[in-house]
Amino acid sequence: MLLSEEVQGKALQFTYKGVAITAKVIHDLIMRYSMRSEIQTYGKQSIKKLNRKNRALENIPIAGMDLRGMQRELRRYGVDYAVTARNAEPGTYDIYFKGGDISQIQTALRTYAWNSFHRSQRPMIKDRMRSAVEKAQQQTPAIPGQHPVIARPQEVR
Repeated sequence: MLLSEEVQGKALQFTYKGVAITAKVIHDLIMRYSMRSEIQTYGKQSIKKLNRKNRALENIPIAGMDLRGMQRELRRYGVDYAVTARNAEPGTYDIYFKGGDISQIQTALRTYAWNSFHRSQRPMIKDRMRSAVEKAQQQTPAIPGQHPVIARPQEVR
């Protein structure tokens, strides 16, 4: 009997150690998860999350702009912002941000405006393709039975 009681005691100790290790692992996971949720991220957030930061919120009404491009610039400059659509005016949005981010917002707006202006000044890809096809047709004479854009292979001498 002494042997079976000893085996039972060791099994109980082994089970207790396993439960203690499991409890520690679960506790660590819960702590890591809770700390991760407290880490402040930047970028698009809800207005509720912006209000949690205990700072005054400012807003800018934006109409007729590429909202996705604007959001890309705001994220690039590390601005916390929230976007809401205006129900009264379709295509108009309000961008809310913290009051301390004014200089970052101005820089992001300037960069976005500069990029969008220069993007609009570039020729469209269709126009560039059309001019390239015309140039290729002028440089190579058409061969019967062959596509007019494809150039003839050069003869090797």
